Amino acid sequence: MNTEVLLVRTPQPFPTESFVGYVLRVSERNGYDSPRQLLHLAQISLAAYPAPGLAVEPLARILGFDPEQLEPIAYRAHAGTAHHFKILEHPLRGGLSHAPLRLKTPAFCPQCVSQRGYLDAFWDLTVAVGCYEHRRHVLTHCPTCHERVSAMRPGLLTCRCGASLRNAQTDALDTPTVELMGVLQAKLHQRPLSSVANTSGLPMGLLEQLTLWTVIRLLKTLERCEAQEPVGSKAAVPPPAQGEGGSLAAAVAALARWPQGYREFLARSESRHEYRWVSASEPWNGTIVTPDARLRVALAPLHKAYVAHELMQRGFGTAEAREELPTTAPRSARRGPQAPRGPRPAPTREAIQRLLAQRRATLERIAAGVHPKRSRVRGTGRRLIP
Repeated sequence: MNTEVLLVRTPQPFPTESFVGYVLRVSERNGYDSPRQLLHLAQISLAAYPAPGLAVEPLARILGFDPEQLEPIAYRAHAGTAHHFKILEHPLRGGLSHAPLRLKTPAFCPQCVSQRGYLDAFWDLTVAVGCYEHRRHVLTHCPTCHERVSAMRPGLLTCRCGASLRNAQTDALDTPTVELMGVLQAKLHQRPLSSVANTSGLPMGLLEQLTLWTVIRLLKTLERCEAQEPVGSKAAVPPPAQGEGGSLAAAVAALARWPQGYREFLARSESRHEYRWVSASEPWNGTIVTPDARLRVALAPLHKAYVAHELMQRGFGTAEAREELPTTAPRSARRGPQAPRGPRPAPTREAIQRLLAQRRATLERIAAGVHPKRSRVRGTGRRLIP
């Protein structure tokens, strides 16, 4: 253990504590006006704080800790000479695309911080717009000075203006969003989703299977599809629509009342002529047709579950039943308006079997994490699913 202890109080981090919140808690326990003095003592540049790439070694040195004691709550994980970003033990695949963290613009539930005595890592997520336990939006601005809450404030529940944030009130949160927050928090803390109420009809089975990063990417993609923003944009969650902490209204609407909410999301997107989606009446006949590969990949898990549900509801749950599927495919939106065409010749049984075999291979590649390219069955023009 390093014996160069430069601090009077060296509290241990909590297992689910935010790393930025831990720095603030240590600063407050040692009587500093802000984390600036602590960072200066650790020889950490203010320009590098707060940032996901912040190394734990300088802080561990002045705490007298081994760096391994801080690694579980750090945002950067090392694998040999390479490193990647994470939150707690969840890897953030693709680096920081989709802006999963909001370290420079804090938002949290003051009641939770008051009860637990620390900032949970959940509040580092940009998609954490409210509290599952207290059913409230997150706090982002001081109710006294009306300025944005700063990461460089004197204490966990003290604004830079000196006002207490302990009793700050925020707007109430609607039930579907509350339950989605419970899902995110349970996944972050590695708890089963059965512990979360689900009166709004979220697809819990699907969300249980997905990684935290995949769920975050899915929520961001649904929001940006509704906002007509580029899917790869690194902007944070869209500007606040209600309360102080923003809203995931579009994503919640698409996931609630599954699969009706997602079906309505597809209809809205198609009505704007942005994408050509699978038909709501014939889900086996289409795919997400868009030049944006990131959109197809991000929505693939949700879309696959939707197609499977629709097939099951229509009695095509077995391979034998799916062989009887109609095969009229919708026209691609990328072709633009076209004159009506005459009826296409009926495909042969061999062509249909070949299509179904290719579809099974496509689903296997998707399950393995490889997103296949669209292809056609020669002579029939039928698209693969999904």
